[in-house]
Amino acid sequence: MKTKLLLNAPVSHGNLLALLGDYKRPNDKISYMVEEGELLRIKKGLYLFQESLAHGKISLFQVANIINGPSYVSMFSALAFYGLIPEQVPTIESITTKRAKTYQTPIGLFKFFAGNEETFHLGIDYKKLNDTAAFLIASPTKAICDIIWHTPKLQITSLEELTMFLEKNIRFDMLRISELNEQLVENCIQSKRKRKKMQLFLELIQLSIAHEGAE
Repeated sequence: MKTKLLLNAPVSHGNLLALLGDYKRPNDKISYMVEEGELLRIKKGLYLFQESLAHGKISLFQVANIINGPSYVSMFSALAFYGLIPEQVPTIESITTKRAKTYQTPIGLFKFFAGNEETFHLGIDYKKLNDTAAFLIASPTKAICDIIWHTPKLQITSLEELTMFLEKNIRFDMLRISELNEQLVENCIQSKRKRKKMQLFLELIQLSIAHEGAE
């Protein structure tokens, strides 16, 4: 196999067999490449060339989209990407139309939450980092909606409690509340998932926008 013709995305076992067609025992070659660290086994039947990762030709968010698709990166991972929370997030969090699942891989932990089909397509952006790395990611507003939806036993009944949740639990930059998309929240409310909390979220955005407009 010509190692310079590296695929800059996870590659299936079947595609590896095709790439290694000149070998009499391609499966043995795959095992050897894994042992040597040239090839990383992401999950059963899916691999990633170490060189692609080392040279920045691929994004972990791109890998997340492929590991368990259809899916998009969201929640704390998305907020960190946009610089809306102070911490970097070690786990790549995504929403998928499939069942919830977690993958522990050589390149990190990938956690997938089962999304609502009614709102899955809302508020998703396509980001292209370079010629080879691109991925789907939630907008900041959708990322917060996903956190609200997927935080178990979340007790929020007032704007004060919601504000505290955003400041203390999410550590969201509250100075940027007015940048969030109120129409997207209105659309997400239609799913009836934690509707009261979502309505409070919408009200908080509207109050922030009104306050900013009055200054």
